[in-house]
Amino acid sequence: MRCYTIRKSRLARAFMEGMSAEDDGTVRMTAGSRHYMCLPPLYGGQKEEWGRLHIEAALPQGSRMQVYVAVSEDKEAPGHIMLNDTASYGKRTAFFADRGRGPVEMKQNLLLYGLKGTYLWLMIEVADTGLQKDGRIGRIRVFCPGDDFMNGFPQIYQERGSVFHRFISVFSTVCSDFKEQAELLRDRVDLSRAGPEDLSGIAGWFGIELGSGLLTIDQMREMTANLHLYVRMKGTRFVMRELTRMLTGETPLIIESSSKETVLLLERKLTEDEELKLLFFLLQFKPVHIRLNVLSYYEEDALDSYCFTDSNAALVSPETAALDRDCAADTCVCGQNLIDL
Repeated sequence: MRCYTIRKSRLARAFMEGMSAEDDGTVRMTAGSRHYMCLPPLYGGQKEEWGRLHIEAALPQGSRMQVYVAVSEDKEAPGHIMLNDTASYGKRTAFFADRGRGPVEMKQNLLLYGLKGTYLWLMIEVADTGLQKDGRIGRIRVFCPGDDFMNGFPQIYQERGSVFHRFISVFSTVCSDFKEQAELLRDRVDLSRAGPEDLSGIAGWFGIELGSGLLTIDQMREMTANLHLYVRMKGTRFVMRELTRMLTGETPLIIESSSKETVLLLERKLTEDEELKLLFFLLQFKPVHIRLNVLSYYEEDALDSYCFTDSNAALVSPETAALDRDCAADTCVCGQNLIDL
């Protein structure tokens, strides 16, 4: 069984009205009275019956997708109609009425049984009730002959287009999609190649939420690679220490009290965003009945109004302090000469 996938290069040669091809190989809706595209022909290599059309689409509520299909032995003459910017919408639909079928309402899969020809032509139209620009058509694939199961049955049962053929095609379609997902799984679990969505999905298998935009791609890969260990050590000092090290770059001092409260001390002052991100992940791994506090010190020294420094006070960074009347407190006034003031 052969599989033809409509990618960016083929979409660049298609005729589109009210649609545009994106760099990722998807097709998005644009402004226009009609939304349809005519694809370059698929070459079957021989006069063999075509099998199944598969389209992944995300369309707004109230929209529906219609498909026109036709076959031919020549690609030049139909190409002047299908791919010519000057051809009218009526000429295109008339071509399919003469040589194929359509419009056929499309959900996700469409059987192409009964269509035999060297070249397969497709036109995809989105009919809508006030469609905006948020419609999208994803992967488009054509299978030939369309199923894997028929050749496994005796010849008497291999009549194409029969009731048995259509019945068994349902199971063949499910099996084909399952095999494709299994083949893609290898790339999805390869952490050096997986994208943010795949990494978030893997984390979801462990019941861990990575959030949206909280981690860099390198942090996501590091966390995902160690999730099996983090989940096994969930609720321990080890996992809280490792998570903090990964997210802040330093190892915390962990203080546990008998009142079911745990404090993480950090030398570097965290920003508000850093602290919220750290808490977002620590709360997923901390012991259930423990209250968690994160303290980061080395803050700037400050005193409230009407306070003074006595002999027991110390200014760690005296150049940032100020005396009355906005006079700077330098190292001289904070040393032994302070009493003379």
